[in-house]
Amino acid sequence: MDSFEARFRQGVTKEGGAATNYTGGTTRMRKPDRFIWDTREPYEQLVVADGEYLWRYDPDLEQVVVQPLERALHGSPVQLLLEEPQAMLSNYEVTMSEQGGETYFRLAPRHERTAYNSVLLVFGDGLLRGMQMDDSLGRHVELSFSSTRVNRPLEDALFSFQPPDGADVLVEE
Repeated sequence: MDSFEARFRQGVTKEGGAATNYTGGTTRMRKPDRFIWDTREPYEQLVVADGEYLWRYDPDLEQVVVQPLERALHGSPVQLLLEEPQAMLSNYEVTMSEQGGETYFRLAPRHERTAYNSVLLVFGDGLLRGMQMDDSLGRHVELSFSSTRVNRPLEDALFSFQPPDGADVLVEE
């Protein structure tokens, strides 16, 4: 999968089964280091990786936070989708199973210093349909994808970000 576009819905449940918080929007990704995560529900937030930096824009706060991409992506679920299979295999032990027409890939970290204790990738009809992650803080994250399109050409210009006039820009090195 060289590129990926989809609508997403994400739920985060805290340890102990506390209420789930949901977000939704669209995403576009292109290997090796470009993506857009455009959250529309319940609030707007735009995250753009341009190949060098990660830009987080919060319209409500009129604030942009900029980080070097490599540092910002380290251990994130997006990193799993953007990295090459060889890199994934060096960081995770992968097991596969099938049930009900879906294929599941369970990723167990090979190293203690990872953001997630477990990751499950769910494929149906050859397309990524969802991800489930349990993190080191006791949260359970579930992502579902719909209206998925893969391997369409996505130009570099799509992944450029210009902070809006008047927005505060915070640079984290």
